[in-house]
Amino acid sequence: MNMRLDRLVFALTGALVAALSFVILVPSTAFACSCVAISVADSVEGADLVVKGSIEDRDEGPPKIIQSSGDPVTYTVAVADVFKGESGPVTKVESAAESASCGLQVEVGRSYVIFAHARGDGSYEANLCGGTSPAGTGFVAEVEAITGPATAPDDSILPPTGGPPLAAMALGGLLLAGVAVVAAVVLRRRRHS
Repeated sequence: MNMRLDRLVFALTGALVAALSFVILVPSTAFACSCVAISVADSVEGADLVVKGSIEDRDEGPPKIIQSSGDPVTYTVAVADVFKGESGPVTKVESAAESASCGLQVEVGRSYVIFAHARGDGSYEANLCGGTSPAGTGFVAEVEAITGPATAPDDSILPPTGGPPLAAMALGGLLLAGVAVVAAVVLRRRRHS
């Protein structure tokens, strides 16, 4: 009876790991990002945070075996001016890695007006369709005509930290549980041999 139970647990664990591997490794259909043109006023209204700042860093996170244009990247922004919302001298904004998944098209070292949306964990996200644009004087003047004069960043506000996506944490937990079950079955077999 114990041998049958061991085989069943081993088979179910193997099936779970195989199914999760299939979900992770099989590429899905790719769709290009398509944005509807919106006015600067609509971009300001739809954003929780509008700042002018220089992109200081692009963090792609730990290396991945399978990469996607939708993988998140985090941009560190040195904030010079705040048009809407509250920000410290440094903020972080997450976006998809590539424009194919509506990711921001920004370069490290350049200055932009960034339109970002607050997430529940206090971090921000932005996308290609949100209005983020290079911080030319004409564009900055257009934003200020809507928001009023910019204010300086608040030194007491620390950059948001965010955390790993919930789906990634759940998938990691499932894989870890599967490995633990297989290890328990193997150890049990060794003890009874």
